[in-house]
Amino acid sequence: PDKGSQPKINDRSVSAAFYGLQTMTCKSEIVEKLLIQLAYAVELVPAINGQLIGNVLLGMQNMDADSSMAVRMVLRTLTTQIEKSKDHILMTGQNFGNALYGMKSMSSNSEEVRHLLSSIAHLMKTSNANMSGQNLGNALYGIQRMDETHDEVKLILSTLAHQLMTTPSKLSGLDIGMSLYGLRSMAGNKNSSQVTILFGLLINKIKMDPTLELKLGELSLAIIGVLKTSPWIRDDFLSTLASKTKDMGFVTDTESIVVNTKETDGLK
Repeated sequence: PDKGSQPKINDRSVSAAFYGLQTMTCKSEIVEKLLIQLAYAVELVPAINGQLIGNVLLGMQNMDADSSMAVRMVLRTLTTQIEKSKDHILMTGQNFGNALYGMKSMSSNSEEVRHLLSSIAHLMKTSNANMSGQNLGNALYGIQRMDETHDEVKLILSTLAHQLMTTPSKLSGLDIGMSLYGLRSMAGNKNSSQVTILFGLLINKIKMDPTLELKLGELSLAIIGVLKTSPWIRDDFLSTLASKTKDMGFVTDTESIVVNTKETDGLK
């Protein structure tokens, strides 16, 4: 190449750069500066695609938008790029799952997070992609810090409910555990029809799969997810989950359950 030539910014290089950030937090000044430069790189990508969207957010899975100006800057830039190209972006189920899983450390207190959720929901509504059980588990796990009173969160919940209703895939024990765990902070809101619908769809998936079996760790995630639900929902889940867990038939109520949620995390 010519001495004066500049490296080209393309979707693959930017996607790879964000993918490499997965174990990093935004508490470091160096990472903050890097994110600012990467935000400019996202802006320069001629046409973004589903893999880029998924990898940008997957790379920021341990980063909090509330406390980081650089994270909010990346989210704003990504949302702008999505809105510019939304009629031409092809998303796969894995792209959606990775994108929402990558938001697991973010809350809907930030308007940048809410605007991006809205953009992702609109992409999902217009996409022909089918989300697998793993994709859905990752996606629902990723919204664990969201507040369902926001319209944008309601929109992503209803869109995920449609995907859950129409997916031809079975959900594994881990998919069930991650999905319920992701809904745990919203479980106590009796006025959220979207959350109630998701719980109904999930318990139906559990009951209708005769081959489903949960391991102890998966059961723990699931129980944490339903502890704050209405008693009738909780007890229905507990008895159903117990029937799907080998040698765990005694788990039929929550009176003696003590769970530590501080370090609990899911697997993709």
